[in-house]
Amino acid sequence: MKKKKEKAKKIYHRLAFWLGVLVLGTIVGVSVQFTRAWVEPSASAPDGNIAAPINTGATKQVKKGTSSNKADICVDPKGTGDEICLGSNVSYSACSAIGGSAILVGAETICKLPGDHCPVHWTQYLYYTETKVNTCGSVSTGSHVFANIDPASEAVSYTTTSTYSYWDGCCYITNSCPPGMWHPIGSWCEDGSSCNGCTKSGTTTSTSICTPTITFVGCVAS
Repeated sequence: MKKKKEKAKKIYHRLAFWLGVLVLGTIVGVSVQFTRAWVEPSASAPDGNIAAPINTGATKQVKKGTSSNKADICVDPKGTGDEICLGSNVSYSACSAIGGSAILVGAETICKLPGDHCPVHWTQYLYYTETKVNTCGSVSTGSHVFANIDPASEAVSYTTTSTYSYWDGCCYITNSCPPGMWHPIGSWCEDGSSCNGCTKSGTTTSTSICTPTITFVGCVAS
């Protein structure tokens, strides 16, 4: 009888031991998981909130980008870096509405618009333009089809020489007008005497820049 009690006591102690180990392990495991899941907020509320995930509901969801950071949804089907982006296949309706045409430049869709500047609420994308030759006197500028080229690089400088002449009032020696008795913008003296006057002439030289004519410009909504 005594042996049975001792055996039962040993079983009880072993059971209590392993039950304690199990409870302790569970507590430690839950604590570790909770610690790993908790991330300190990056800013005071409501700043720093995590963006809403893409959902599967029927409610419209928009990823809104900026002129410098395009919003898009892309997939890499085979993991080879060959991305297929939704934004590259969406028509640029806002561009069509203002008379432009959508042009895909890498991963960016820009609006090719006629003219030399972007309209209000649009910003030029890099140097994207199209130009045609402009002639100034004996020099002509460069030109390019729609591309990221600064039109200023196609400008050329040139010099012009012009001849001038002007009326210098009465020449006192030739018409004997007394000092102070000549009309500054006419051909007579203030005392009524005839005044032939003097005409002075010369040349001036100036330098100017001949710039190409911009026919198209690339813009993005700002």
